Order: sequence, then C-alpha cells, then structure tokens
Amino acid sequence: MNGASVGYHLRTNKAVERKIFFELINLIKSHNQGAGYTYIGFGGPMMEDFREAHHASNFEDLISIESNSSTYERQQFNKPFGFVNCVNKTSGEFINTFSSVKNTVFWLDYTSAKDLGNQLSDVERLIKKLKPMDILKVTVNANPDTIYRASSSELEEQEEQDDPNFINKRILSKLETELGEDYFPVMAAPDQVTTKNYPKFIAGVLDLAFSRAVATDSGKCIFPLSRFFYTDHTHQMYTCTALITGTEEPLDIISTMKEWSFFSESLDDIFEIKVPALTMKEKIEIDAMLEGAQLADQIENIAKIIKLETNKKQSKKLIENYITYYKYYPTFQRLAI
Repeated sequence: MNGASVGYHLRTNKAVERKIFFELINLIKSHNQGAGYTYIGFGGPMMEDFREAHHASNFEDLISIESNSSTYERQQFNKPFGFVNCVNKTSGEFINTFSSVKNTVFWLDYTSAKDLGNQLSDVERLIKKLKPMDILKVTVNANPDTIYRASSSELEEQEEQDDPNFINKRILSKLETELGEDYFPVMAAPDQVTTKNYPKFIAGVLDLAFSRAVATDSGKCIFPLSRFFYTDHTHQMYTCTALITGTEEPLDIISTMKEWSFFSESLDDIFEIKVPALTMKEKIEIDAMLEGAQLADQIENIAKIIKLETNKKQSKKLIENYITYYKYYPTFQRLAI
C-alpha cells in the first residue's frame, strides 16, 4: 500500500518521526487509561511499523491494510506477531466498512501524489467514523514536482518571460483539477507551491479536510497535535497527527499537549526533520559533547570537530537538527546470522 520497498535503515528522517509518533500515542493513552486501542496502518512488505507499534506502545490488536496482492503475500510471511491481521483491500474499501468498538489509532501513510483528491476524501470519510480519543495520523507526498514536472522547453520559456511563477501556476492549475472545489484553497497562490512552501500548502489542504469532516457533526472536534515535513528517500513528505474529541469533554489533554516539545498549534508550527546520516563514531562523539550550554555554543563547538558539509552554515544546520532529534535518532547494527 505505501510502496515502502526501501528499508528503514535508509529512511532515517521517517524513522525519527515514527519514534516521535509513538511517544505522542503514549502521552494520549496515558490520559485515556483503561481504554484498549486498535492500531491500523499500511504495513508494507517489511511490517516494521507494526513491530515498533507493539514494542513502543504495547498494541496487541493490529490491522495492516494492503491493496497489492504480492505485497499482501509478503506481509503474511513477514508479520512480526501472530496477532497482526493483514487485510487485502484498498484503504478506501477498508474505510467503507470500518467500525470499531475500541478506540483506534489509524495511520493513513500515503506516498503517491497522483491521487491526492481521493486520499483527502478517504480522510474525511474516516474522521466521520472515528470517535472521541481516537488518533488519526495522515502522511502525504509534499513534493510539488510529483504534481507537475516542467519540461526543458517550459523552463526555457519561464526564463524568457522572466516570470518566477510560470511553472508554479501550472502546478496550481493541476492541483485545482485534482482537488476540486471541495479541497482546493480559495486563497491559493503560485508562491505557495514552491518546494520550500509546499508542505505548508498541503498542511492547509489537510486541515480543510479535517474541518469538512466535523462541520456537520456538532458533537465532534478534531485537534491537530503534531505537524512535520521531511525527505523520505527521494520525496518530501508531510505528516500530521490529530486527536478526535467530543465537544463536551474536558480538554485538559490539549492543555497538556501544549507542553510537549513538538506540539503544533498552527500551520506556522510545522517542524522539519532533516537529520544527518552519521557514522557510529560521529554520533558517539556528538552525543558526548551535548551539555547544558546554549544551543548556539554547542553547535559551534561540535562543528569545529565534526564537519558534515563543506559549507559551514549547512553543516551547522544539520548539527542543530540532530541535537533537536538526537533522542529519536535510530541506530542500525550489522547482524551476522
């Protein structure tokens, strides 16, 4: 379903974000003590998310959705535990018949950018079926080149016309067709679909789908809690985790979440994950230098010893990002069997 044929050892940013996701799940579950949760997601051929879901958050009721028959067969072999249930359906087919007595953590981990309109429709239909204290995570492609890739002649034409938004207007036009009037933002502008700004544009589109889903249900609210973007192998991705609540429930959990390091209060709070690929020796050296000093001083001291890029500014930026996420940085070991 998610096309994740690339192992997690080559997807460091996604591995970091996944660890943060399970930290957030545990924070929410601590406020909903006694409630059993079902974990539903796209396991892919390697089923790594499901192994982590059990180990990190103690899920024992897990369902993997997979539309590709050959990947589904691999899942049956690779599923880490006997209590993982693999279902050979598209996400849309699964959502059509979905219902749950227990609370649910549902991760829609989309990678294709060619079906964004239908993905948002799935999100909206799913939210209508979720109940208070359910957790929804949505990951979508945030690479504008996958929406429209300019030809060499178009790039030349853009240069001739001296219009920096020449290609962006074409991307926006393609998005308007793909999203339709339901999801295309009224105030959309060409400068919002550059590679740098596109994650925020996609975040706004997803928030619009969230709002539409609860607009006709006076007893339901949805609160985005975390928003991240990162490069996963070759594509820029955006991911958001949100909590479903009732309108009359105490919102102390939201107040608690505001103390969490990665709480996202608005579209201006989208965290970038861009950790460097470190050798074990580099990681150990950097970790040993982490101390209570000011962040700028730490970065400066580390940069004198560890040079990750020829450009000093870029090298310091990578070090800063590592310091932000060092607790979640994965360590992969070679194992001889």
